[in-house]
Amino acid sequence: MPKINVLPREVAELIAAGEVIERPSSIVKELVENSIDAGASDITVEIQYGGVRYLRVTDNGCGMTAEDAPTAFLRHATSKVKSAVDLDKIGTLGFRGEALASIAAVAHVELLTKTCGSEVGTLVKISGSQLEEVSEAGCPEGTTIIIRDVFYNVPARLKFLKKDVTESNAVASIVDKIALSHPDISVSFIRDGKQIYRTPGNGDLLGTIYTVLGRDFAKSMLPVDYRMGQVGVSGFVCRPMAARSNRTMQHFFVNGRYTRTKTCGVALEEGYRGAMMVGKYPSCVLMLTLPCDQLDVNVHPAKIEVRFVSEKSVFDAVYFAVKSALSQDGKLPETGTARSEANLLSPFADSEKSEQPLLGSQKTDKPVFSTMTAQQYRAMSGADAQDTRPALRNSGAKVQIREEWLPPKRGEVILDVEADPADFEQPDRFTAKDRRDAELEKKMRQRAQSDSPTIPKAVSVPKPAPVPAEDKLDTAPKKPVSVVQPESDLAPKTTVSPEADILPGYAPVQAQAQERETVSMDYKVFGEIFSTYILCRIGDEFVLIDKHAAHERILYNRLKSQGETLEQMTSGLEYFPYYKEAYEAVLGGMVGEFEIEEPAEGEEGKKNWMKKYGLKAFHPIAKGFPYSDYDDFGVSRTYGYKRNHLGHDMMGQTGTPIINVESGYVEALGWNQYGGWRIGIRSFDKKRYYYYAHLRQGFPYQPELKEGSVVLAGDVIGYMGHTGYSTEEDTNNIDTTHLHFGMQLI
Repeated sequence: MPKINVLPREVAELIAAGEVIERPSSIVKELVENSIDAGASDITVEIQYGGVRYLRVTDNGCGMTAEDAPTAFLRHATSKVKSAVDLDKIGTLGFRGEALASIAAVAHVELLTKTCGSEVGTLVKISGSQLEEVSEAGCPEGTTIIIRDVFYNVPARLKFLKKDVTESNAVASIVDKIALSHPDISVSFIRDGKQIYRTPGNGDLLGTIYTVLGRDFAKSMLPVDYRMGQVGVSGFVCRPMAARSNRTMQHFFVNGRYTRTKTCGVALEEGYRGAMMVGKYPSCVLMLTLPCDQLDVNVHPAKIEVRFVSEKSVFDAVYFAVKSALSQDGKLPETGTARSEANLLSPFADSEKSEQPLLGSQKTDKPVFSTMTAQQYRAMSGADAQDTRPALRNSGAKVQIREEWLPPKRGEVILDVEADPADFEQPDRFTAKDRRDAELEKKMRQRAQSDSPTIPKAVSVPKPAPVPAEDKLDTAPKKPVSVVQPESDLAPKTTVSPEADILPGYAPVQAQAQERETVSMDYKVFGEIFSTYILCRIGDEFVLIDKHAAHERILYNRLKSQGETLEQMTSGLEYFPYYKEAYEAVLGGMVGEFEIEEPAEGEEGKKNWMKKYGLKAFHPIAKGFPYSDYDDFGVSRTYGYKRNHLGHDMMGQTGTPIINVESGYVEALGWNQYGGWRIGIRSFDKKRYYYYAHLRQGFPYQPELKEGSVVLAGDVIGYMGHTGYSTEEDTNNIDTTHLHFGMQLI
C-alpha cells in the first residue's frame, strides 16, 4: 500500500499557484484588482512578449508600508477579510490573500511601494517563493509590481503556454474588461512598447466603451438605466441591427466585478427575442448592483463566476431593463405619426440638422448601411414619385413595377410605383392559378435578367429627346398607349387610354392622388445579390433591402389597410381560439433554429457547431439510458388526485439522469406527497410549465438548484427514482422506477 506523505512547502505552493495562475493574463487580473482595491485612480499595464518575459502593473493607490510589503507575499495574507462574517458580504475584488503568493511561486517578482506621506519607499525582490531582498528605494506614491519569466521553474506549465501573440491577446481581453468595469479609473495599456489606449477615467462609461471597444461599437449602443427591487441595471446594450454572430461582446459586471453569468446572458437574449434575426446575438456592457449579501463570489478559483441568492430577481431585472431600453429607442418603427417633408425626401435622415453630402463626395461618420421604418419603406415602394427630370411625352399612365424586375441599369430610376393586390394574393394550394402565377413570375424574372430594357407590364413608349422644363406638361391630346403583356395566354393585348388605371380593381389616378400623399423619391437601383437583397441608393445613402422582409411588410400593410382582423376572419371557427393558443404555446418556443455540435467531416476528433431548424427542446431521458413509456394523459391518480395536463410515465433505471427539456427557471422544488421528490420549471415566456416527479431517494436533484434558479435546456437537473405517494418525506412507495414527465399550458 502506498505511503501517504506530506508534500514539501515548495511543491504545495506550486500546486496552489496552478489553481490561481493559469497564464500571464491571470497575473494581470489579480494585480489590477489589487490596484483597484487600493483606491487607485490611474493604472498602467505594460507587457512584452505576451507577458511571459516582462509584465508591469503600476498604480497610484494607497501603497504599503515597509512592514506590510514582505507580509503581502505570505499565503492567505490579506487586508480585506478579518473574520468569517466578512465572507458573507464581500465588497472588494480580492479577498483570499493568495494572488501575490501564487505569483511569487512561479516567477521573479519585484515590488516597489510607497505610502502617502512617506519619505522613501520599499523594494522587495522574491523568486520562487524565496525572499531575496527588502530595502529602501525611491519611488512615487502607489505600487509598482514587475513580473519576469513566468513559469521559469515549472517547465511542464511553460510548454503549454501559447504563442506570444495569443498570450498578449488574452492579457488585452482582461485589461479591456477591467477598464470597462471601472470607467472612473484611467487605465493605460502598453503592448510591446506601444500604447494601445488610455481610458479617460472621468466616469463616462460610453467614453470608455469608445476607447476600448471602438467607435462603431459605441455608436450602436442604447443606454440602460433600470431598477427592480434590490437589483439595479445600468450601462448599454446594442441596437438589434448591430447584433453579432457570437456572444464575445457580452460584458456583465456585478458590483464592479466582471463575471460569466448564465442567468444574465439568458435574460439578455430573451429581452431581444423577436427583435433580431435568428442566429444573431446581442452585445452589451451592463453593470449590475445589488447588496453584497445577495450574492456569493467565492465559488470559483479565479473569481469569474458568482452565485445569486435569487436568480429569478436578477433575471427579471436584466430582462426588463433590456426591454425598456429597446422600447425607448428613438429608431424603433414609427406608428401613425406624420413625417416632415425633409424626412420624406431623405427617409434615412435622423433630423433636419444632419445634412449629408452626395454619395462619394466626402467621408462621413454616418453608417453606410441603414435601416428603414415601415413608413419609409411605404414611401419608397408605394407612393407616387414626382419625376424632377424632363418628362416623357404621353406619360400619364400608371406604371406598375416590382423591384425584383428592375434590370441592373446604371441610369437613375425614378418611378411612379403602386403595388398590385393581385400580385400578392395567396391562392389555394395546388390550384391552376397557382401554377400559372409561378410560370408567369419565372418568365418575368428571365426578362428582368436579360439585356432588353423592356419591363413586364410596363408602358411601351419610344424614348423622346429631352424637352425644356417649361414643356413638362403636355397639353396636346393624348393618344391611346399600347400595353405590353408577358407572353402568356392569360391576357390578350389591350389598348387603354393614359387617363385609365391599367391595374384591375384600382380607382382612377385622380382618385388615388387624393387618397395618398405625393412623395418625390430619388433612388438608383444597382442590382441584386444572392437572389435576396436589392442594392440601391436612396438620396445620399447606400441601402440593402431584403426582398422577403419587404414582401412581408407589403402583405402586412395590405391586410392592415383592409381593416379585417384575425378575430373577424376566424369568427365562425368555434375551436380556433383554443387551438391557436395551444399550438402557439408549444411551437412558439420549442420549434425554430438552433445550434448543435456535430463531428466534422473528414477530421477525426474535431467538432463543428452547425445551425439547424426543428425541435429545440431536449428529451427528458439522458442519451444512452434505456426506458419504456406510457401515456397517462388525464389519468386519475391514487388519493383521488386528477390534473388535466400532458402526462407521460417513462420507466427506466434508478439514477438515470433527467434532462431539462426547455430553458426556464425553477418554480417548484422539493417533496410532494403524490409526486415524491419533484421539480417544476416554467419556460421564460411563461407559456409552458414542466413537471418532473418521482425522483431518486436520497439524491433527487442537483444540490445547487433552488426555487428561482435559471436552468438551460439540456442541463442535468435530477435523477430517476420511485419516490412518492406518501406523506413521509424521502419515501419509496412506488414499485416501478420511472419519471413522470408532464407539461401544462399556462
